[in-house]
Amino acid sequence: MPSTCKVIWRGSVGRVSLDLAAYLERIDHPEPTAPDLETLRSLHSAHTAAIVFENLDIQRGLGIELDIERVQAKLVGERRGGYCFEQNSLFSAVLERLGYSVTRLCGRVRMGRSTPEVPARSHMIIRVDLPEGPYLADVGFGAGQLIEPIALVPDVMVEQHGWGYMLVCEGQGLLLRGRHPEGWSDLYQFTLE
Repeated sequence: MPSTCKVIWRGSVGRVSLDLAAYLERIDHPEPTAPDLETLRSLHSAHTAAIVFENLDIQRGLGIELDIERVQAKLVGERRGGYCFEQNSLFSAVLERLGYSVTRLCGRVRMGRSTPEVPARSHMIIRVDLPEGPYLADVGFGAGQLIEPIALVPDVMVEQHGWGYMLVCEGQGLLLRGRHPEGWSDLYQFTLE
């Protein structure tokens, strides 16, 4: 895993006091019964509906604490939103607690970029391995974000609530593209390291 991602996770879920009941109440989701695709979809959708993208602390020049206890306190206890590292850290901790196989990945945001330079790895995403295959989960992208996870399969267009998404191969990685009323645009690229 790239070094820029390592700092976001301190310890395993087993040693972290994750209040699963409070999280489920925050996103208005019943207690899951199995770590399957249906539950992953409903958790992802409920999270994106309940917890908004927010980067106010960054804009105000305040420090961001990325340990899971602080992230949970902010997003669940204080009922605030958060940016990708906060939201996807919390979501991946919840998934692990429920028995999912999770890998944290970093992406390079391309949305709104008009220059050819390669952007830094500044976006956190989640790979979830299921019997049906690997899925991309991302509850913290903000504008244009996935409502539900999508299969990590290139060149398949997926519709979600009127928006289209497709992964395309690019170099040694994948590029997530989004289709909006104006047409297709690049969202972010990533590898499976």
